Amino acid sequence: MKNLSSLLTLCVVMLITPAMAQATIFFDDFNSVQFKPQWTPLPGPGGTVELADGVGFNNTRGVRMGRTTNGGLTTNDLDLRLNLLNRNRVELTFDILRLPNETTHPEDGLYFSQNGITFIKVLDFNLTEWCSNRWGQYPPIEVSKLAEKYQMTLTNQFVIRFRQRDKDAFNWGNGFQLDNVRVYESDLAYFEVTSSQKFCDNFETGKLGRNWAWRFADSTNTLAATPTLPSNITGVYPNLGYESSFAVILGKDCNDGFTTNALDLHLDLSAVEAGSTVELTFLLYDYSDETHIDDGIYFSNDGGVSFAKIFDFLPDGWCNNYWGQLPPIDIVKCLKEKNINMPLTDKCIIRFQQHDDLNFIFSDGLRLDDVCVYIPPLTYFKVTSDAPGVPGTSFFDDFETGQLQPWWAVRFADATCSLCFDMPPARISNVNGVFSNIGLNSQYAVAMGKNCHDGFAANALDLHLDLSAAGLSDVEMTYWIYDYGEITHIDDGIYFSNDGGENFKKIYNFRPSDWCDNSYGQLPPINIAKLANMPLTDKCVIRFQQYDDLDFIFNDGIRLDDIHVYIPNLIYASLPFYDDFETGDLQPMWARRFADQTSLPAQHVTKPSNIAEVFPNIGEGNSYGLAMGKSCADGFMANAIDLHLNLQGATDAALNYALFRNFNEQTHIQDGIYFSNDGGVNFVKVYDFIFASIPANQWVNMPPLDINALATSKNLALTNQFVIRFQQYGDQATNSNGIRLDNINVTGTISNTTTLGQPSLVHIFPNPTRDVLAISGLPTQTTTFQVHDAQGSIVQSGQVNGDFQLETNTLSPGLYFVECRQGAGVWQGRFVKL
Repeated sequence: MKNLSSLLTLCVVMLITPAMAQATIFFDDFNSVQFKPQWTPLPGPGGTVELADGVGFNNTRGVRMGRTTNGGLTTNDLDLRLNLLNRNRVELTFDILRLPNETTHPEDGLYFSQNGITFIKVLDFNLTEWCSNRWGQYPPIEVSKLAEKYQMTLTNQFVIRFRQRDKDAFNWGNGFQLDNVRVYESDLAYFEVTSSQKFCDNFETGKLGRNWAWRFADSTNTLAATPTLPSNITGVYPNLGYESSFAVILGKDCNDGFTTNALDLHLDLSAVEAGSTVELTFLLYDYSDETHIDDGIYFSNDGGVSFAKIFDFLPDGWCNNYWGQLPPIDIVKCLKEKNINMPLTDKCIIRFQQHDDLNFIFSDGLRLDDVCVYIPPLTYFKVTSDAPGVPGTSFFDDFETGQLQPWWAVRFADATCSLCFDMPPARISNVNGVFSNIGLNSQYAVAMGKNCHDGFAANALDLHLDLSAAGLSDVEMTYWIYDYGEITHIDDGIYFSNDGGENFKKIYNFRPSDWCDNSYGQLPPINIAKLANMPLTDKCVIRFQQYDDLDFIFNDGIRLDDIHVYIPNLIYASLPFYDDFETGDLQPMWARRFADQTSLPAQHVTKPSNIAEVFPNIGEGNSYGLAMGKSCADGFMANAIDLHLNLQGATDAALNYALFRNFNEQTHIQDGIYFSNDGGVNFVKVYDFIFASIPANQWVNMPPLDINALATSKNLALTNQFVIRFQQYGDQATNSNGIRLDNINVTGTISNTTTLGQPSLVHIFPNPTRDVLAISGLPTQTTTFQVHDAQGSIVQSGQVNGDFQLETNTLSPGLYFVECRQGAGVWQGRFVKL
């Protein structure tokens, strides 16, 4: 809270800072010796309307209206005669002070006349309700609109009359004082918002721009008997902004009862196409303001003739004396959800409204800064697959641009927050965006949490993807996540929508209570398509959601980095297969997986601390190797790494590998090797790791496993979708627990022909070859082919129709395998490059 002296200074600045006042028609600060000729003072019997020193704003010269001596009731008028013919948007402002004993009389107020003879009251001065001995100001009085309302026209002899009625003298505290009377033509304009032009205002000009107007809240106020008093404050002030100088404040400068402030932003939204949307963002600061049903955002599409409330402010639930920001408010969606039929026009108004009864010193009011209205450049990133088994365009974001890109959107979590039934899911304390110096081995990352303690809130961050590419059946996502001591709630996790966010389905639970605090980790790839189990469309949304009640300092919240969504380039490698991991990464026949189905009876075995990846300087001979373990000690977990092989028709198949056991690795029933012959849908355990019998801290060439015999013992046929799973289970970090694998070697014999077309007619020649290899006898339907080297890496691939030739002159000498697929059929062969 600002101290008393600075707030008093603020109020003084308010009273001398004009609102929009371009094209001044008349101004008088009453510093002259006598009234200007436009004025006509009309004191009543015993009354006075006079210029006097020390009665103006800041003790300057001003006007006072009342009596110099006590007596009976009298009526004093001060008339301002102006030529307003052919004027438009005429407005009036003035400073006014009520002496302490001045009371309300029905005649007190402001009057208009179009001829100087007949007057109509247009504004009541309810003086008894005002704070005394304090200068104040009404919002600009719209002379043109009020004249039209009372069926008057602006003429060349238009009169604005100030009227005061009472019976006691100034020295008894009766009467009121005037200063700084201004009449002007407003240059109010409707800012045109287009797809290439957004409205933004940080108020650093030090005043309200021509798209803003402080207004009487009569049409949107339901609570205050007199919504507007001279104690109302709405305007731009210095030294109050968010990381800047200026900001708007809405509140009161004294305690004279409940009032309502309205600040209107004028926008031309007619360029917004049907089906598009308009978003509003702003920063708010809460001076311990209280929640009232009149607080919030209102919308008009007819220039302010009618308004509808589209959003509630709930400051009772906000932290006091903090800047904060709500997610973008979707104007079109708000109108739709409230069944408000207001098409977007060229005369739209967004009204910010605040209602309360105390001044800033006693903590009522709001600040407003960095207001933006725009058509969001939302983009659905298209993830594609060029051909089966061939990677297409994948999505990746490490946030190093320092901001959210157009395929991201911060959203209200109303649709996905089950715990928010009795409270709003978003508060101004919500934090959800890109920040510096928090990234994974980089500068930027997303932070999701809160910046203060004002109760539970839910953050939702949506990634928009076009997953409609033909043939898409598997879509995987990886990401890095950092836990600030976050507690598990049922609303934490990942949600999926295929209709642009209209409906969501939860597909993965976050369990941060089980995770290590204050460290990055990575879960295995999440198969979005399988978990969602719904059609993939061009309007898919992946939502990351976080829910809690404390800020980052008190350890609630998460970070996200390196989000990757892709079509997995999974292949089933042919025999012989060998991998010493010297590429420095897992090849396409490997896949890190969740071990849920093979880790029973354990539950919740996958955490961001899981490690199953290739690292340098850990392999046999100090080269690359595969490590399986944990990055920190957050309880038991299971790592699964799957090797995918085409073993159809294989004989004498055997698995050889080298294993390194860290000294504290213990034996658990989940440790071992598992087989699947249906692509990983079902697994059976075929071998136990008995670590007590394996020397620690040294590489051991494990006994060969007879794949044919083990598969037969488990009633498994060798298929073209065979999976060998290596699994490790433990609870400590890899500096003491865990294992390493290296030199994976699967040998065996596979016949050259299988089930594609008529195998006896398929020929490969010349073999060996130098420059060109011909393959004939294939069916004429579209066939996909891949050429693998002895390590299983793809060196050529493509699609053909019938017989074709391979250019082999660029291949290194050695053994190669060619595989052709058409539908469910497959043909495999091998050749030697000389």
